[in-house]
Amino acid sequence: MSLLQLPGVAIMRRMGDVSQDKVRVRVDGLDYESMFGFSRLFRSFHMALHPAKLLLAMLLVILLYLGGLAMDLVWGAPVQPGEIDAYVAMTHHDYAVWRAEQLTLTTPAPRGEGIFQKLLDVQVHEFRNLVSSALRLDFGVQNIFAGQGLKSGGVLGALGVMVVATPGWLYETYPAFLGFYLFYAFLLTAGLGGAITRIAAVEACQQRRITAIEGLSFAAGHYHWLILTAIIPFLLVMTIGVLGAVCGAVLFNFPVLDILGGLLLPVFLVGGLAIALIILAMAVSIHVMMPAIAVERVDAFDAIARAVSYSVRKIWRVFFYNMIMIVFGALTYMLVGLVILLTLHVTQVMLGFMAFREVSPSLLRFDAIWPGASGGQMIDDPQWGQLDQSGQIAGAMVLVWVKLLVFLLPAYAFSYYFCAQTWIYLLLRRAADRIGLDYMDEPDDAPPAKAEAPNKVEDAA
Repeated sequence: MSLLQLPGVAIMRRMGDVSQDKVRVRVDGLDYESMFGFSRLFRSFHMALHPAKLLLAMLLVILLYLGGLAMDLVWGAPVQPGEIDAYVAMTHHDYAVWRAEQLTLTTPAPRGEGIFQKLLDVQVHEFRNLVSSALRLDFGVQNIFAGQGLKSGGVLGALGVMVVATPGWLYETYPAFLGFYLFYAFLLTAGLGGAITRIAAVEACQQRRITAIEGLSFAAGHYHWLILTAIIPFLLVMTIGVLGAVCGAVLFNFPVLDILGGLLLPVFLVGGLAIALIILAMAVSIHVMMPAIAVERVDAFDAIARAVSYSVRKIWRVFFYNMIMIVFGALTYMLVGLVILLTLHVTQVMLGFMAFREVSPSLLRFDAIWPGASGGQMIDDPQWGQLDQSGQIAGAMVLVWVKLLVFLLPAYAFSYYFCAQTWIYLLLRRAADRIGLDYMDEPDDAPPAKAEAPNKVEDAA
């Protein structure tokens, strides 16, 4: 028997032949949404354009706008030029002195603005800065660390002005207005935002769309929980703060007792730490509390526990997902704005192409009824003084219809926000508890969800 005929050598030769064979694998496609979970956020664009969500968001924008105008009628026009800039640039004491000087000027002061109108102008301006900064990927982080604070620019600078400086200015100067308007906006957002979030949750989990009436019905049934998700943490902070204030008044206003206050300072520091942790936990998790109720059908306590747990355990994902939401939202916001602006321009050119009647030597009647946009605005008010009664009625009707179309832009922003936060909650829940994206708590009489192919690849993000 030759060496090559030995059994072991024959087996090794066969193994060598197999190892040298080329194994070909055919791949028909990759499930990128399973490999990269964050790509689900890109679905928010199409979901936000769903008519039911846009209708509810439009109603929210209109009610917020009309409520603000009504409050301006009550408060008048007390805002002087430069108030917000002075508040941002000065200390509290210097701003109070500057404000007092403005109110005691002997020379006629410029006509003031309504509080809501000024607030709206600033918020719209800063929101545009946020969108443009997000498109440039300028988040302003380096300027924050450089100590520029609210003047840092970028996304963080715009957000700082919108959610810190402007409310701070209102609290310092017009606290009653701020309290009433926040309460009004909070009640509206809890109801209509809860309805939008519910519609988005059903679409995301079950791939079916429910009507605006069904969304409102869910929000009405869970309205008290939607409100309590924000009130409960606020009450906790207020309770600890009031107890601390009472203890401070008792211990540090009298001799001898102040020594006891010094000894008990570690206890008060624990209370301060609790307040700080609650504020930080709310800052990173409050956005997904409403989706927790919409998906899980739970009460406020369970929604707070889930939102805080998922957000804290996956804190870096929270920042990552929200960064994607802002950048992608800025791109889609610009796209929707471009469509609306182009629609207005084409319609205006089309209707005015053959208009020839003049109301003055240099002004066409059509241009007086529907002036061209200027100053970066999508619409200007009709030139009322140049029009007769019929023209003024026509101008008022044009103004209403054009404003409704323009309101679609902030309505899209609200709808997109609630849809994106619903996806963020589902992604955080899957990352933290390995719960499938298609799971949601449903009543017994709910329609069956559409079957979805199981994910065979774990998401990378």
